[in-house]
Amino acid sequence: MGAGLGGGSSNAASVLLGLNDLFDLGFSKTELSDFGLQLGSDVPFFIHPYPSFASGRGEQLIEIDLKLEGTIVVVNPGIHVSTAQAYKNCNPSIPGFNLLELSGRIINDYNELKDVVVNTFEQTVFLFTLK
Repeated sequence: MGAGLGGGSSNAASVLLGLNDLFDLGFSKTELSDFGLQLGSDVPFFIHPYPSFASGRGEQLIEIDLKLEGTIVVVNPGIHVSTAQAYKNCNPSIPGFNLLELSGRIINDYNELKDVVVNTFEQTVFLFTLK
């Protein structure tokens, strides 16, 4: 929790999906996504976890055909960041690359992405954690 990897949101999505199955409630994934949106903007992604382009607050998803091959390493430095504080201090900018252009591609050399896929949110988070 607090690592920016969607741990709390994925847990919430898992509970919604599990309760729907366990009690045979019959809610569609769209309905579950609507419920999940009340819990967090990225909960709908974890209800339908496929490579997607997100807009709005992250809740509007367009599935893209993207295949990532090879090894991906995720590093958690053990720093807790308050989501509310991080977003309060965020100044979004218009990206120089349209991520929808990744659709239909197979990526196995991540060096080709490092200059075009940029997380401008990192600047806010790093400044916030260094204070």
